[in-house]
Amino acid sequence: MKTNTILILISSILLASACKEKAAKENVQSTVSVVVSQTSKVTIVDSTLMIFPTTFRGIKLDGSLADAQQKFGKLLKKEILQTGEGDFDIFRLYDSKGNPLAFLMASENKPPMIDNITVTSELAQTAEGIKVGKNLGDLLKVYPKLTVSGSEIEGWTHAEADGFLFKLDTNFWEGKIDIKRLNKNTKVTEVLLNGYQAIKEQEEN
Repeated sequence: MKTNTILILISSILLASACKEKAAKENVQSTVSVVVSQTSKVTIVDSTLMIFPTTFRGIKLDGSLADAQQKFGKLLKKEILQTGEGDFDIFRLYDSKGNPLAFLMASENKPPMIDNITVTSELAQTAEGIKVGKNLGDLLKVYPKLTVSGSEIEGWTHAEADGFLFKLDTNFWEGKIDIKRLNKNTKVTEVLLNGYQAIKEQEEN
């Protein structure tokens, strides 16, 4: 009789333990599922790839080229940019995986200073979410008063707003352009930092 009672007690303890273990596993699985579910709904942005009006990856307009070269080493490579206006020396910035992110142009001063930063990667974006691959319609939602201009030689067309020049995948060989003439699906192909120039113009005025 005592033996049966002991066996029943042991069985009850084992059963309770098994139930607790199963419940714990279910809780863990549920927690992981919720985390995964929540994560899938969130767009993760690498803060090191944020584009600011005067700064990208810690490189500043009007900053020292030598400082940028020291900071990024082999990830900043001197290359030649060929355009209709001629060939230009540029310094193209890559990430650790070999993806091109942007290119810099430097002044002829001694020591050379950075006077142009052009972001070419879809991995980078502004605080408002504008990046290469977005279109004119996306730009207008963020900057309803942006202005668009072309260039006489290359026909390069840029939308300007908030310290940025957004190069568009279309060509106009004239100055200021009525936005109504452009297709809202026209893509952004480059983001140029223009904040330094804007600040300089404000100071001059």
